[in-house]
Amino acid sequence: GGARMSKLAIRAALARDKLRGHSAQADRLRQRTELLCDACARLEAAESGGAVSVPEAERLLEDAGDMLTALDAGVKELIEEQDELQRSLSQVAGALQQQIAGYHEAACSQAGKRAQLQEERAQLVRRLEEVNMQMAQIDEDTANWERQAKVLDGKLQEQQRHFEECAHSALDVVCREERRRLQDLAVQLRKRRADLRRTCASYLHEERLRMEAAAESLGGQVALAESPAGSQAPAADGDDPVVTAGAAFRDAWRAAGQVLRRADPLMRDAAPPEL
Repeated sequence: GGARMSKLAIRAALARDKLRGHSAQADRLRQRTELLCDACARLEAAESGGAVSVPEAERLLEDAGDMLTALDAGVKELIEEQDELQRSLSQVAGALQQQIAGYHEAACSQAGKRAQLQEERAQLVRRLEEVNMQMAQIDEDTANWERQAKVLDGKLQEQQRHFEECAHSALDVVCREERRRLQDLAVQLRKRRADLRRTCASYLHEERLRMEAAAESLGGQVALAESPAGSQAPAADGDDPVVTAGAAFRDAWRAAGQVLRRADPLMRDAAPPEL
């Protein structure tokens, strides 16, 4: 746009210069033509009328020649001035053309850079659109994941409550079973203790009978102890029946003491058996 305006301005300046030159030339030629017309008219009048003398006619011709010469000199000066102006204008026009060419080259370079920048901007715009789309997709995915996480968290809490209820129920069942088992064990222990007490009493009674029989076989020489755990065993003489009876008595005494020492802690809640 600027180069086009500069060219138009140069052309307009050249046209105005030509107009001034042609106008000046036309003015000079018009004046010369008018002078020639006046000279010719006077000469014709002098020739036809004869009133004008020859010296006067010559003077008129000389005046006309001087005027024409002056006009020709003025025309030459104007032509030379016009030529000088034309050369100056041509130089200015050349310099302006060079500047215009430089501006045009710079404009072309800038246009190339602008096109490159436009392409880069278009690429950046496309990339920005892609990034916006990716961000929108990420936001949507994040929202979906958050919703799923909330759903899963709700399910997890529900499962935890269910498991806690199941654990409490299982613990209650285990506790009930343990209490029932302990009750069964207590019942069985009471039964077994009662059975042990009866059996131990029967056994001690039988050992007492055995010791009484052994004492009778010794002829009343052996005194019975009140407690098999704290008394000394009876002594025997050297006869065989006495030895046999004493051995039986000692064996019954020792066995009864061992059984009673073992059974007594187990029958702590029961009444101790009597010999």
